[in-house]
Amino acid sequence: MTKSFQLWRCLRYPPRNHPVFRHTAAIARHSHPPIPRWIQIAGGLGLLFIICAIWSPSMILAGLAILFASPVVFLVANGTVYGLLWAVSASGILRRYRQHGAHELLSLSPTDPLEIDWLFCQGTLHRGGGLEQIHTAVRLLLGLGLGFVLVITFFTTTNAIALSDTATGPATIRLAFTVLLGYPLLGALYIDHIQSTVISGLVAILIADIARSDLECRVWSAGLFLGLQVIVYTGIGVGLLPILAWRTGLSGSLSLLGGGVLALFILYTLRESLVQLLWTLIKRRLRADYVR
Repeated sequence: MTKSFQLWRCLRYPPRNHPVFRHTAAIARHSHPPIPRWIQIAGGLGLLFIICAIWSPSMILAGLAILFASPVVFLVANGTVYGLLWAVSASGILRRYRQHGAHELLSLSPTDPLEIDWLFCQGTLHRGGGLEQIHTAVRLLLGLGLGFVLVITFFTTTNAIALSDTATGPATIRLAFTVLLGYPLLGALYIDHIQSTVISGLVAILIADIARSDLECRVWSAGLFLGLQVIVYTGIGVGLLPILAWRTGLSGSLSLLGGGVLALFILYTLRESLVQLLWTLIKRRLRADYVR
């Protein structure tokens, strides 16, 4: 199991009875809205659709487009938006405990300083069930997307086989190969969700140990996290340019499919490298700060 998935399991399954985790989660829950975020978003979209329908029947199509596009937007922006919020929030909490000396006091206990930092991050991410709600929504949407892609794959494949000897045969074969692009896309969205969450926690721990004030902590956390996201997405774009430039006929459909697989590989490899780098930097800094 790679480092990113090891850390993901740590974030997903925290020691819920540990005092530090319970204390951090309890403080965070106090300010968390009683209505889950996904219900608020769904209610807002539903209200927008009703307003569009009342204002003009022709705007119903626009409302439907928003409703259908919102899951896709959520999946694409989820890793960056919530990762940014979690990185800033967790780093702020860690920084406050360091300023008040509580973190140094806890580090004198048998618990490792790095484990204490992870407990603070776990408590922040699990406040009000935030991480669990987001993860459940991601799995639900990806499951629906997988079912949709499976159905489309079945129909396009059977159609391509049936029409292979006709004039429309090449077009149906190209469509069947293009639909397969959905599988690496769904995989990339899931990996993006997991690794973005892990990186947000690592960024929070690293910046909280470096920054000298709350303002620096929040600004640097946001800047570092967004900068790492830009590096990954830029790397994907640069890696795909040669393939996407060649997209004609059946070769074009195959190149798109290959581009999807390559994007998945680049995403995972770059993020895993960043996770390893951040993890190494954190271990070196904490060893220098608390062991020396």
